[in-house]
Amino acid sequence: MQVGPSHGIFAPPVQVITNAKEQKSGDGRVFLSVDLAASDAAVTASFQAWLKFQRTQASRVKEISTVDMRNWFDSLALPFIDLKIYCVATGQTMTDEIASELLFEKRPDRGIDSLRKVTKKHARRLLSTQLSRRLSAQLSLKG
Repeated sequence: MQVGPSHGIFAPPVQVITNAKEQKSGDGRVFLSVDLAASDAAVTASFQAWLKFQRTQASRVKEISTVDMRNWFDSLALPFIDLKIYCVATGQTMTDEIASELLFEKRPDRGIDSLRKVTKKHARRLLSTQLSRRLSAQLSLKG
């Protein structure tokens, strides 16, 4: 699907092509369509304007905070990921009921609903390409 320039930043020689599945996964990839009949100068200028706009938008992304990290810790997302990796490595399966019992053994206030609504959500986010890229970018700015 071609998406025209809705913000007027770049000229027609370069248009963004988005794949809805990839955009939803948040992996940050964007595919461009280039009009090969356009001049090099027009394509280059169009791409540079688009890239500048995209990088400006990317710099507005919220930093990963200590609050985010505390939420991951409190939800037991990392131990859940460890359990899933163990299951994959050993060829075993683990139901939500078993995972809930193992993770929340000492937390009677939590259970399977907490696992499904909170822990899994944080685990998916921790494993996302988007979060990995954000964290790498954040660390490179501080380092």
